[in-house]
Amino acid sequence: MSGDDDVKRLTQRLEILGKEVEELKASRDSLLREADEHLKRRDELNRKFQEHRLKISELKGERDRLNLEVKKLKSERDEARREASVKRLKLKELKAEYEKMRRQLKGNIQNAKEELERLEWGIQTNPYSPSEERKVLVRIARLEEELKSHRKGEELLAQIEETAKDVNALNQQAELKHGELVKMAEESEKYHREMISLVKDAANVKKEADEEHQRFMEVRGKLKEAQQKYLATLLELKATRRQLKEIYRRNGLEKGEELKKRLEAEASEKLKQGGKLTFEEFKILLEKGRI
Repeated sequence: MSGDDDVKRLTQRLEILGKEVEELKASRDSLLREADEHLKRRDELNRKFQEHRLKISELKGERDRLNLEVKKLKSERDEARREASVKRLKLKELKAEYEKMRRQLKGNIQNAKEELERLEWGIQTNPYSPSEERKVLVRIARLEEELKSHRKGEELLAQIEETAKDVNALNQQAELKHGELVKMAEESEKYHREMISLVKDAANVKKEADEEHQRFMEVRGKLKEAQQKYLATLLELKATRRQLKEIYRRNGLEKGEELKKRLEAEASEKLKQGGKLTFEEFKILLEKGRI
């Protein structure tokens, strides 16, 4: 194959390689931009996921705090209800005891007091016969028993009233605790629903981030392959350029030798004819040992 054929072949190859290098570079740069987009999107989603995790932790903490408060209020409410139940049972017993005593009570407490005072004063100020005095003393003893029963009844009434107040207070306390409990339970449920919703959203965000990471890895694989192909083609392009330059250089030397041979022949002919040689012609013949 002649030098001109080599030049033509290499020039054509160089043109093809140049186009391939540009195309491969454009493809590589496009993949690089795509990989960067996937990377940025993945990192953005991961940041969002971390924000969700932090918010979920806060919501869970608040929900758990409220649940503990609900548990405490429930215990206090149940304790108040239990105490109220005990008090109601005691109240029922006191009422039954009072009702039984009331049926046995005779007369009026005020009348009994007045009669007792009158008899006690009379026995101290009036002379009674032994039989009359005995009757008065018996009556005084009965009146004292009646008053004792009346006072016990009054004590029972006071206990009934106090116990009834305790029952009402405990019922109100239980109702108040129950109201607070319901309110906090609803608030806890609100935090729980918000947390569950955010957990689902976080799962979707994490899934999307993982998908973006997978796309990034796929594009990175293509990018690595494209970069290798680009570098290989670029190396071939540079090698082809060097080959072409070498041919041009070699052709330039060959043309110089041909010129020297032609000048040597002309100088020899001029010398034979007795012509005057130029300095260059003299130098050429001298180098060739012709002079």
